[in-house]
Amino acid sequence: MRIVKRDFKRLSRVLITVSVMLFFVVGLAYAETTTVIAQKNEFGGKTTKTVYTQGDKNAELFVDHFIYYYDTGRKAKEEYSYTEKIMQQTGFKKAAAYFNVATEKVAKQEYEFTDAISSANGYLKYTDHYGSKGIIVRREAVYTDKYSKENAMIKHVDYYDSNRITHREYYYTDKHAETKGYYRFTVTYSASNMVATRAFDYTQKYAKENGFDKLINYFDATGKQVKQEYYKDNKLVK
Repeated sequence: MRIVKRDFKRLSRVLITVSVMLFFVVGLAYAETTTVIAQKNEFGGKTTKTVYTQGDKNAELFVDHFIYYYDTGRKAKEEYSYTEKIMQQTGFKKAAAYFNVATEKVAKQEYEFTDAISSANGYLKYTDHYGSKGIIVRREAVYTDKYSKENAMIKHVDYYDSNRITHREYYYTDKHAETKGYYRFTVTYSASNMVATRAFDYTQKYAKENGFDKLINYFDATGKQVKQEYYKDNKLVK
């Protein structure tokens, strides 16, 4: 199995910077440039649009800014389009924040990559999910169709605990699952960020032919494999 290594640390730093930008300006709209473009949107409330022109605050950051409201008047979603300068600096062309209907706190944020980044690295977008304390708990990285066709990977999902990745799931194309037998590959990490387990989830067809639908490899602190287990319907078979 081939796993393409990517510069996740660098991109994570960029995402943090963009997150700060998004949170910093969230809710800022100016009457002279803001208009109501819909009285009733998919969330039940109105939608406003702010267009930034030279001289406006944040004009160097954003081209425009949409706010979608619930019918209660609370914000449901904010969406930003970045200027060419910011796109070149960060690699993102759009960002969106979705809000919890009860608390109006950010529940998730989406970042859409520029065509240049997508072509070079295969990323289409990131989606960050936040817990009740406002700390990231999950990040989904979706790949472009071109990247998926060439590398058989649709997306990967990182799960966090106190800003540390505890495990990562890789999801593969139907073609890969048909030929290789598995559609998902999961890596878990120890507190010292060493690989603790590697698990393969197999298709029903593969399970029928081979007698198991999950394989888990266990590793010690030195990275040596120490155990291997096979499962069928969540039951250990060997």
